[in-house]
Amino acid sequence: MSLRAGSAARLAAEFVVIVLGVLVALGADQWVANRADRATEHEYLERLLDDVVADRAENAFIVEMHGMSLEAADSLLVWMRADRIDDIPEARLLVTFGYAAEQREPDYSRSAYQELIASGRIGLIRSPEVRAALAAYDRTINEYRGAWVGRVRGAFHDFRSRNFHPRTQRTFIDDCFDRRMVSDCEVDVTFLDVARLRAGLGDPVRVGELLASMNYQATVGRVIQLSIDPIAARLEAALRTELGA
Repeated sequence: MSLRAGSAARLAAEFVVIVLGVLVALGADQWVANRADRATEHEYLERLLDDVVADRAENAFIVEMHGMSLEAADSLLVWMRADRIDDIPEARLLVTFGYAAEQREPDYSRSAYQELIASGRIGLIRSPEVRAALAAYDRTINEYRGAWVGRVRGAFHDFRSRNFHPRTQRTFIDDCFDRRMVSDCEVDVTFLDVARLRAGLGDPVRVGELLASMNYQATVGRVIQLSIDPIAARLEAALRTELGA
């Protein structure tokens, strides 16, 4: 073999070694990047699961709360139609009225999904089932966003706001609804004008306002149970499957 041929062979061998080294380095970098992506994906999947579990707990609370509101509203409606408002003991009237007028929209946890969308990291989620469930859930939430209280909450809820002193209303919410609707809750009546409340409930107009409030409460429960929570349950199942939980 000539000197020139030997040099060419060595150069070729060195080139191959260099190329292999570069490929190995690139492969190692890609492997590290993939591992980092998978770790980030797993973190997002866990956060998404936490969010949807919290959402379903919120759904259950809102349905439970409005169920209690409907029961109270029905009792109040019976008293109003029978012209018995003045016969009801003050404490019972106050609590029943407070329950009947309570209306809330669901407060959903969307931070993980919104972060994925805003950062452009939604591609980290590899599972087509999870991505489809996320998209369906987001569409459903957005469909009802702003339609809960803003469009349907009526004058009966406002009537409570006008007749409950802020301190009375705050203690009522804290002691009754925010503690999962304790039926024997006690409310500070120091600042409550009971005579004005009784007179207001004696107004026939309030019957229509109460019926509208009952319709709102029933509608919220149906929408959550029939439209929102089944989609949330599907998303939760897909996330648990992906996480192996």
